[in-house]
Amino acid sequence: MSRTFLPREIREGLNKASGYLQADHLDKALDCMIAALKELGKHPLSVLKEARPAIQSFLHAFAKHPRVSILFEHKEDVFDAITYRLGIEAKLAVVLEGMAKILQEQTKLHASITQLAEQRQRQHFLIQSGLKHLEDGQILLAEAFFQRLLAEFPEAKEELLACARHLEESGCLAEAGNFYASLLERHPDLAEASSRAIDIWMRLKDYERADAAIKQALHVFGAHPRTLLRRAHLYVLMGKPEEAKGMLEEALDKDPSLSEAHALWEELHKP
Repeated sequence: MSRTFLPREIREGLNKASGYLQADHLDKALDCMIAALKELGKHPLSVLKEARPAIQSFLHAFAKHPRVSILFEHKEDVFDAITYRLGIEAKLAVVLEGMAKILQEQTKLHASITQLAEQRQRQHFLIQSGLKHLEDGQILLAEAFFQRLLAEFPEAKEELLACARHLEESGCLAEAGNFYASLLERHPDLAEASSRAIDIWMRLKDYERADAAIKQALHVFGAHPRTLLRRAHLYVLMGKPEEAKGMLEEALDKDPSLSEAHALWEELHKP
């Protein structure tokens, strides 16, 4: 039968749908077929009959596509729903629109999984590179890789804390202290980073930075008695006995049972 009944717009739409499907562009193929089906619903039976072979061929190839066929496993009713019969153009268009949404979600999920895998691979590379340089004694390079990890994956708190611990355990105290400080800039409520930073600055006798870290801890976590006690110890080391006494008074007001605070208080009040 000649194709004199098939309007050009529909004929081109069906051809494009078939072409996109062959090129593995499912989304564009479905868009063209859905548009063609909706337009066909406005035409007489003679036009529908002429379009039927192209539609059936498309649906057959579509159902066999790997991304589509897996959706039809044990779902014969779904396969039946995309079988074309004259007069169901509007219904078939709705079914294909539903299929398009499913395939879009499938694409998003695949992209998300791929992105997650790539991120994990990147994290692993940065961490292992940093550790290798640390093992080789190339501290600046190790720190650079760890800082890159922080810049690219600021929410990877456990991995970042582990990097800081590695620096500390390797004896790179200043670098570890700086890294804990960088972490705290991103995550002020990271308790381990706060505590370790204070310890490191006190071990390095960098009392100004230790005091700044304690001050930040008091601001973020509140005036915990033991934090106040740490500041009192720090003030003693800094040669500020009066400030130390003030911290001890506040600590003991909050926790009168704090034996270490009592001991330091007595030490400071010896004649």
